[in-house]
Order: sequence, then C-alpha cells, then structure tokens
Amino acid sequence: MNGRIPESMTLAYGGNALKEGWPDGNTIEAQERAMTKAAKSIVAIRAWVNKVVVVHGNGPQVGWMAQRSDIALEHGMHPVHLRNLVASSQGAIGTSMVRQVVNVSPSLRGKVVEVGTQVQVDENDPAFKNPSKPIGDFMTKARADEMRDKYGWVIMERNDSPDKEKPYRRMVASPEPVDIAEISTIRLLVNNEIVTVCCGGGGVPYILKKDGTIEWVDAVIDKDLAAALAGILLQTRMLTIFTASDGIYTPEDFQRKRDGDLSAKPVPRLTVKELEQMSADLPAGSMGPKAEALRRFTATTGNVSWVGPLDRGFEALTTGGGTKIVPV
Repeated sequence: MNGRIPESMTLAYGGNALKEGWPDGNTIEAQERAMTKAAKSIVAIRAWVNKVVVVHGNGPQVGWMAQRSDIALEHGMHPVHLRNLVASSQGAIGTSMVRQVVNVSPSLRGKVVEVGTQVQVDENDPAFKNPSKPIGDFMTKARADEMRDKYGWVIMERNDSPDKEKPYRRMVASPEPVDIAEISTIRLLVNNEIVTVCCGGGGVPYILKKDGTIEWVDAVIDKDLAAALAGILLQTRMLTIFTASDGIYTPEDFQRKRDGDLSAKPVPRLTVKELEQMSADLPAGSMGPKAEALRRFTATTGNVSWVGPLDRGFEALTTGGGTKIVPV
C-alpha cells in the first residue's frame, strides 16, 4: 500500500490461513486463534480505509464438515449436500470473524456485519465435469485410496503440499462466479462504511432458472475469484489477498522454497502481462486461482492488487512484502 491510501478495499483471507498447523490446528479453538490474526489486519486496515469488504475461504473447513457428514451417514443420519455445507461454513466462519474483529477493536461493534451470500454460476460450466477445487486436508496415498474407495471422492496428487508425505487432496467442482445475488445490499452497507464480510467460501453457488427462481448446486466457488468479482462490481480501489504464502514465486524459486532454501523470495511486483505469462506455471488449486483473481481485478478496474502473508498482515501490505500487481 505504498503511496496514496485507497478509499476502499476488498480483502480476501484463505481458508488455510484461518487454521493452524497439523495436528492441533484443526480444532475450533485453533481456528479462532488463527482468525484473530485476520481480525487484527482488518482492524489495522479499517483505521486507514473507510470502505472495507472481507471475503474468506473455507477449503479445509468445508472438507472437515463433509468428512463429519460422511461419518454420520454411517450411523443413520441423513446426507448433507455440499451446497448446504458451504452455507453452514459461511455462517460459522463469517460470524466468528465479525466477533473477532469486534474483540480486537470494541469501537467497531455494530459496524461489522456478515452477509450470507449466494453467487451465481452457469449450469453448463465445464467445471462440473472436471473437479479441480481442493477441499479438506492433504493426505497420504493410503488415506487417499481409503477415502476414494469408501466415499467415491475425486482425489488428486498435488505439488503444493507442505508435507511431501501427504501430497493427496480431495477435489470438487469449482465453477466460475458470474454474479452476486446480494450485491446491492453489500454495496449499501459498504457505502455506509460498514465492514462487510461476504461471499464466504466463495458464496453458495446457484443457477438462475428461467422463471427467476434460484437453485443451489453442489460445488465450491473459488473465494479469490468471488472476491475479484465483488471488487469489480463494487469498484473497490484495491484487492488484497492474504494467504499462507509469502506471495507469488517463480517456478524455480517455488521449488527451492519447497526444498528448504530460505533465500527463495516471492516476486515483489508484476504487471498484468507479466502475471499472465507465468500463470500457467502456478499451482492450479492454490496460487493459480489467486493469480487469476488478481489479474482479473487489475485488468478490469485498472486498480492495484496484492497477495501476501497473513502472519505479517498489515505490516507486509504496507512495507513492500508480498507481490503487487499493477496494470502496466
């Protein structure tokens, strides 16, 4: 955020950034501790920026909820659809985030709200036939084979796991966000300087029927693409993505970092064109969508976007850390 402070910002927080490390990081208490870091950065930014929109991920959390649902199914409980799990995680994480923000800054009580959000997708989106969105934790090959055989999960081996012994992760459909049903309400809140948490987990995906009714579908919309869409529709002056990564790495530096080379650093600044040229080499289910979200926002609005580490939050954003995307 070097230079002039923007009057409005869309902030996106990854689901992986809202939990702590394995094995104790999956508890509700651990998630709330991690969420406090997000809340502190929101409060720090709100001290400078009047209009703040907050979007959060739910990848690990909705994966755990799906696993609990599958276990309950074996004991006679009714199945819970993925779309309902997305809605549940949106409310749980979003409301908890509101509470954490107010606890960090009690003066914001009554000035922070979570909006349950539905996001439109195209029923003919090819993503429904090609699951590509990771949810839940990384797992070993043995665990992956067990879950695939037992529940019919689509599971893929990936190259972005922090643990080389656990490279497998469940994949679900991730269609493109087209529109946001509650965008007028969100705009009204933001324009009145209410910190607005919305599009949680990418929003509950729906298709718009010919008669104007809404039908929820089983999928998980990428929260970064939803954040970019929200930023574009609201015309915020900056899109900021906080994640567990330090920023965007070249493929060579990313591999060096995985191999333990502490000298590997993210690229500090990229133009939209430069980002487009390296996007194909970024991990499809993690930094890839983030890069595409940054590209869309900056290319469409002409405004700056940024991705960087949650653990250093506002400090990284204001002192030149992470990766900044500029139009040219």
